[in-house]
Amino acid sequence: MALVVADRVKETTTSTGTGAISLGGAEPNFRTFSSVLSDADTTYYAIIDDSNLAFEVGLGTYASSGNTITRTTVLASSNSNNAVNFSAGTKDVFITYPADKSVNRDASGNVSVSGGVTATSFTGPVTATQVDLTGQGDLRLQDASGGQYVALQAPATVGSSFTFTLPSADGSANQILKTDGSGNLGFTTVASGGLTHLSTVTASSASTVDIETTFDSTYDSYKLIITDMTVATNGAQVQGVLKIGGSYITSSTYDYLHRRLGVDGGGNIYSNGYGNASNILVAQSTGNFSYASGNFEFSIYNTTDTAVRHVVRFEGSYYEDNASQIFYVYGVGQNSTTGALTGIRFQVSTGTISGKFRLYGITNG
Repeated sequence: MALVVADRVKETTTSTGTGAISLGGAEPNFRTFSSVLSDADTTYYAIIDDSNLAFEVGLGTYASSGNTITRTTVLASSNSNNAVNFSAGTKDVFITYPADKSVNRDASGNVSVSGGVTATSFTGPVTATQVDLTGQGDLRLQDASGGQYVALQAPATVGSSFTFTLPSADGSANQILKTDGSGNLGFTTVASGGLTHLSTVTASSASTVDIETTFDSTYDSYKLIITDMTVATNGAQVQGVLKIGGSYITSSTYDYLHRRLGVDGGGNIYSNGYGNASNILVAQSTGNFSYASGNFEFSIYNTTDTAVRHVVRFEGSYYEDNASQIFYVYGVGQNSTTGALTGIRFQVSTGTISGKFRLYGITNG
């Protein structure tokens, strides 16, 4: 069931009317339709009736049963391009190449095709200096079975034409294409930045919560996310202390600066400063402090060099349900003594603490 066009195929017929043409055998020095066509194949035919000055050109369908050509589509004829009602007598019928279906170059050497172009196989390459797909047409690359495809197309509107130039060689594994801003594409390595989950500590009515790891140059910084934090006792302080040199330090050798900023029940902004030589004030309850949630973020720099201090920064928020007050608190801690930082402890001044404490390592992209 294919379209077949072949050279030197010509037979006679004595069929009349507008129906199918029965083929009567090849003329001298020509071939039969059956020698080049299979059942249900289509071909372009021409029928010439010299006696009655009638002709017809069209697309016909061959039937091996009966050896006939059905006049499927009439392209041109002496009957105003309609099917000719042929009279009695012998006519010639042959395979042709209709002008209406031909592909050729115009006076400028260009080839225009109004319909689709299908290529199933080639013994050689298809070469073109330029291919224009108009009307936001797709370039479709089909799969092996021809059922599905991957397509490329231009956007609906292009403000100014531009060209992408592919790189001259393949890149390395896991690289991506980038542009230099002038349309030149090249391979580059994807930045490896991101968040890595290190640990989760779940506390339930605990007096202290320890989050421990080796805070070193494996990551550029560290992020601690605390959610659903509750304190069982009114007036309790939630404090943070650091584990340096193998133990949690609460001595006065640490110079911590603390400040709490917030909005009171009347909507007024206020601030309270806190100074403490041994811990970071994370939160303080002035009423029935029942819930806290926030991001407590810190970065560690050079944890073993005495010339550079540990720098830790916390920030978050909590809600006091009896006073309808929301507070924002943070602390910045600096340590000038030698020792590797290996842990952070949260503790309360009285009562217990609960919540989830999730630690992440951050790699810069």
